[in-house]
Amino acid sequence: MTTLRCPESKPVVEPVVNPNGIRISDLKDQIGSVGPFPFLYCDNCGAECSANAGDYWADVKRDTVFSCCDENMRLVRKIVTYVDVPVGE
Repeated sequence: MTTLRCPESKPVVEPVVNPNGIRISDLKDQIGSVGPFPFLYCDNCGAECSANAGDYWADVKRDTVFSCCDENMRLVRKIVTYVDVPVGE
């Protein structure tokens, strides 16, 4: 798998993909939780989907695995870091 990143960035940690896939029954209700909230992410196309169990209350098939681009999606949390750049660079 190829991970795209800026040339000056720190090395990217290898993604952890649940070999059995993330299922609706694995998700937690995020109401009342403090963010940043987890979401489902596709490494291939960058698609992001809700990981709030409450969004799938009508789904009968609770064992359905979330997939995109023919691969299992990852359960991730986005954390943004701001780093000062020296003036003149």
